[in-house]
Amino acid sequence: MMVDLVDPSFRVPFHCRQLAPSNISGWDYSSVPELSVLPDDMPIEEQQALAEQHQELQNTAASITASSPLEDVERFERGLRQLALAWENYYLPKFPGPFFRVRVADVRAVGGSWNTALVLYDEVLHSLTGPECTPFAEFVSIVRSKAQGDAEQQVVMKNGNLKFFQPWKPARQHANPFSWPMLPAAAPDILAAWRTSTTQRQYLNYNWVQTLLLDQDCLLTSRSTEALTKSGFVPSLVEFVHDSDLKDPHDVVEALFDIDETNRNFCRQRTSRPFTLSL
Repeated sequence: MMVDLVDPSFRVPFHCRQLAPSNISGWDYSSVPELSVLPDDMPIEEQQALAEQHQELQNTAASITASSPLEDVERFERGLRQLALAWENYYLPKFPGPFFRVRVADVRAVGGSWNTALVLYDEVLHSLTGPECTPFAEFVSIVRSKAQGDAEQQVVMKNGNLKFFQPWKPARQHANPFSWPMLPAAAPDILAAWRTSTTQRQYLNYNWVQTLLLDQDCLLTSRSTEALTKSGFVPSLVEFVHDSDLKDPHDVVEALFDIDETNRNFCRQRTSRPFTLSL
């Protein structure tokens, strides 16, 4: 029994656009059996687990629209990272054949790490035989050219001979740092812990106090600035220097709360703005 899952709008089975360098000519390897059919030695339970993971990811992607809440988008992005990590950390060591090797290479290529992707692509290419592999060989040739170009640019940068005003390149085309989509599995927990931490609150307090001090009419002592940063906006913590034009502590606290509320409203607008997601 063979589990099959093909996205009608994307021909390569068990794949998705966000993890594929589909913008490169010749990438579509759906005609190569070794790269589009699950390994023969893969147990049916493993096939079903991968199919379910992929199907859940596709269902999540299909439900996302421009009006979808941010939580849905983040859930889809986490699913992409989990799938990419599963390919490299679980399936590839357990089934080290062309099928998962080429998918891990695809993720590296999407992340801009052409040299590390080329290593895997070459291994896959040398293990394939047959005329249907010709398009894949041409694709690998393009990747080799990109990897060579990146290597030459790194040598130039290392030697200090890099010229200014070179053609702009998107960040995803740079070999280093290679981070997307290999975020730590605990990244959402780390972000949640930071957003609710005392450190973040104190960091914001410090920024708002410094913003207020840009107005030359308000001059606070360093002790007051530190207290407002660590303990929050309390009138009793406000101390003015002798030549400050502003003298009312309640006015200072009210201004600080206004700045904080303005920042909150701005953050809400950013999370609710429309976006497009190509599948």
